[in-house]
Amino acid sequence: WSKPYNLPDLLNAFEYTDYKNEAVANANAIRPGSVNFTLGGVPTLPKFALTNDANGNPINTRWYDYAYRTGFSQNHNMNVSGGSDATKYYLGVGYTDQEGIVQKNDFKRLNALLNVDSKINDYITVGGKLSYSNEQNLAAISSGSLNGAAYGTAGIARTTLVNAPNVTPFNNDGSYNLGGTFVGPMNNVVTSGQVGFYNFVQVLDNNRENNEVDHIQSNAYLQIKPVKWLSLKTVYGIDNIMSDNDLYYNPIHGGGQTPLGEASGLFRKRKNWTWTNTAQADYSFSEHNFSLLAGQEQSRNKVTGYGITRQGLTDPAYEVVQAGFTLNNFSSGAYSENYLLSYFGRLNYNYAGKYFLSGNIRQDEFSALGVKKGVFWGASAGWEITKENFWETSNLSNIFSSFKLRGSYGKVGNLGGIGDYAAFSTFGSGLYGGVASSLY
Repeated sequence: WSKPYNLPDLLNAFEYTDYKNEAVANANAIRPGSVNFTLGGVPTLPKFALTNDANGNPINTRWYDYAYRTGFSQNHNMNVSGGSDATKYYLGVGYTDQEGIVQKNDFKRLNALLNVDSKINDYITVGGKLSYSNEQNLAAISSGSLNGAAYGTAGIARTTLVNAPNVTPFNNDGSYNLGGTFVGPMNNVVTSGQVGFYNFVQVLDNNRENNEVDHIQSNAYLQIKPVKWLSLKTVYGIDNIMSDNDLYYNPIHGGGQTPLGEASGLFRKRKNWTWTNTAQADYSFSEHNFSLLAGQEQSRNKVTGYGITRQGLTDPAYEVVQAGFTLNNFSSGAYSENYLLSYFGRLNYNYAGKYFLSGNIRQDEFSALGVKKGVFWGASAGWEITKENFWETSNLSNIFSSFKLRGSYGKVGNLGGIGDYAAFSTFGSGLYGGVASSLY
């Protein structure tokens, strides 16, 4: 075949059958009778042959055409903004629709964003943000194996290369060409009923692997400036994500054939809130400049998830997880929760923009830690040499606009990668002989 979609060139049906028959003849010449079969008591060489379609033309299938398409993407956005000297607002909405290069591999997104900031008087400012998005990832079949992962024979990228070109996805009566577990062999010589892998056209038409995500982010703030050099601010925000997975594998062919049909409904919810309170003081006199920050922050994150995987359809007409199945398995159960409480402070000082001192301290209490509380601190000093008179009068001032010496020392911590219940890893729930138990 000519090379479509920048993919490897493949043999057409005529080249394929010629090549296969030549291979049979060569094998028989090397080991006479090794590939013969008996027909009417007479040893006969097997022969790969073409099959005619409903119009009497030889079947010559380019499997690429059933798997791929020209991708298409559209993206639309609209926004409105305005306000007065005291109040500003912004409203934006968007819609995205993408059709991937693999058939039935689509992505859709609807999103909206609202921002409002209002200065009530010289001392008080309030504002907030609200954003929402709905995303749908739609698919019917995996594209293939990931790098370094197990070999996936059902991946559509692989199947387009290994299915024979003298075999078609459909029989002449319009039904799917199915040969037991794999695509029907038609006039190919096979010993195990296989001349390729799945008839992925049937899988594309009947299976689905869909995911829908709703994402809400919002925050509101209040800022008070009782005096010019002091700012008090409180911010409360949420970040909630809900994910719904809907999977169905039909019982006739493909991955759902062995379990006689399979469907899954999987739901996961993540809810997070964060509340931050800070006081910022910036004060200067003569050439002395001070900046002091003190604050407190707390955050709670909770994840719950549940789902069911069902197998053994009672009727092939069903295609939803709520339908009649004979086997039910709980899956994707999740429960996780953590809480973080922090107090922090920072003091910066500089004299005339030449000499710098800085110190910071933070206390964190995190529910997932074995030792719940930790104190971390740091200090630094710097010298901007270019502000000195001897530098300004030297030729070096024409080369360097800034030349600072700085040193720092401190203690830091890390919460990344710590499981919410890692401190209790020696205890958990389970089953022993079908009876509820605790594991130590």
